[in-house]
Amino acid sequence: MVVNELHEVAMLHQSYISDEHETFVAGFMTPGETAEQATTREVKEELGLDVDCLDYVGTHWFARREQLMHAFIGHVKRADFNLSSEVDGASWVALDDAPARMFPDRPGNTQHILYRHYKSKV
Repeated sequence: MVVNELHEVAMLHQSYISDEHETFVAGFMTPGETAEQATTREVKEELGLDVDCLDYVGTHWFARREQLMHAFIGHVKRADFNLSSEVDGASWVALDDAPARMFPDRPGNTQHILYRHYKSKV
């Protein structure tokens, strides 16, 4: 989950994932990378933004794809996006408006875990 100093959330539209819901930055670690390095790299690749600091929110099992997710909140300065070809669109969304754009809140949905964690801190 990428947030800025105005507590806005970066919401991504990626048609290969869903035409109905928006998502957060996600990706895979490459050999030799730490989870933190992979996170900052993915934010830079997908949105063109530099991460100022990361908050680790834990690991979560994503049963549908049998993957272990490392969940981070990346803090950035608000700026225009420079999107990768993997991202069809992105926007800054007010914190309270983000859940309506996210995938449904059900077990294994890391989006809502991250959202609730961040919301409890601001």
